[in-house]
Parts: sequence; C-alpha cells; structure tokens
Amino acid sequence: MPTADFQQTFQNAVSLQQQKKYDEALSAYKSLLEQNPDLSRDQIADISYNAALTSFNKQDFLASYVYNQKALMLRPRHSPATELALKIKTQFQVKATPHDISLIENLNKAGLEAFPVEALWVFGTVFFVIFLRSVFNYFLTRKKEILENLKFSRFAYKNYFWLVLFLVFSFLSGLKIREEQIPKALIRNEQATLRTAAGENQAALADLPGGSLVHILRVTKINDILYFQIKYPGGISGWTKKEDLELISSPNLPKD
Repeated sequence: MPTADFQQTFQNAVSLQQQKKYDEALSAYKSLLEQNPDLSRDQIADISYNAALTSFNKQDFLASYVYNQKALMLRPRHSPATELALKIKTQFQVKATPHDISLIENLNKAGLEAFPVEALWVFGTVFFVIFLRSVFNYFLTRKKEILENLKFSRFAYKNYFWLVLFLVFSFLSGLKIREEQIPKALIRNEQATLRTAAGENQAALADLPGGSLVHILRVTKINDILYFQIKYPGGISGWTKKEDLELISSPNLPKD
C-alpha cells in the first residue's frame, strides 16, 4: 500500500511534469520506481508511462521507449501507453540484433502477445466443456441404443476438434506463463557491453543496442556494484552492470 510520502512525491512529480520541469519530474519518477519495491504492477506501469511521456517531451526517445515498453509489458492494455508507442515509433526503433527466433517470439508476432493468459484459459475451458458435453451426449445416445437394441453409432470425429482446441489453448497458456515468469529487463543506455564475467576488467563479448529486451539469468555484487548476467533471447549471453538495465520487475533472482 503506497504511503503518504509516496502519494506526495507522485503528485509533486506530476506537478513538475505539468510545469514542463521535465528533468526534475523524471528524477522524481525514477526515485518512486527505485525506492518503492512493493508497488503493484499497475502502479509501476502508471509511473513508467509518466516517465515515458516526460522523456518524450524532452526528446529523449530511447528513454521514452524503454519506460513505455515497461508500462506495456506490465499492463498490455494501458491505453495511453499504447497511443504513446505509436508516436515513439516515428522517432525511435530498436536496432535489430542477429538471433535465433524462438517459438514464443513468432507467436507473439502473430498476435499472441495481445491475449492475456486469463483469456487463453477462458477459451480453453470453453472448448473443453463443449468436448465434455459431446462425450456426455454420446453416452446418452449409446444408452438409448442399448435399451432399444439399436446399432451403435460412432463418436463423431468432429467432436475431437474441441479437444484439439483445448489442448492448443492450454499449450499457449503454458508458454505465456513460462515467458512471464522469466525475469526481464530493457537496455536503458545507448548500448550495453556484454562481458565474459562480472567486472569491468573482463573481456567484452558484444554490444547490445538500447531498447533491447533481455532475460536475466543471475546477479552478483562486486565491490558494491551489481552485475547481471543477461541473455538476448535466441542470442548471446554475458554480464553487464545494473545501471545499463531497466528492470521490468523485481523478481527473486538467483545470486552467486
């Protein structure tokens, strides 16, 4: 539950944004995100959207993209963030990084991303109920045929269609749940250098462009600096500093 201090800081940030004091407003929004780990997904999404809009007005389109993507990943149906995404797209696009395209990435591009897990479960449940009803009706028919000494009818193959749909939607739900459970972050700077191990003196592997979505594998601390082992989906993995990342959430990460 947000405290009175949180509410006051948030209102001050909104006021600064309305006064076009964008640097001060953005600093306040960052402080809210970093110092309030118990915020709900919706609250983080709203603050991130405000930070995105502030950054857009500053013409910092990379920061605007990162914060807005964070808002949309936490609340896909965030209407203002969806509208802002269209404006950002005219000013900034993430540079493509060569990688193997995964099944979930292909499905998301095909439209799966727009469906929440709950909707997939509802559709799957409906199809399963229809299948069970067809099975129930079939056994009622069989019972009647036995009583009337009639020739047994076969279970219509078309009824298996509902079972197949149930299995497909269950599979898609499982993929979505698994994908959502993976800790993720966005590259917040112009680029992030991936290194072979945690630490500034380690060999560089590659540079990931700003705005790239990555999976978080591990986190460790060296000399009071947090380093994250990240993986670009379908691509390379390596270590980078926390300051290069905008965390989508604060999960319980495996630590060294």
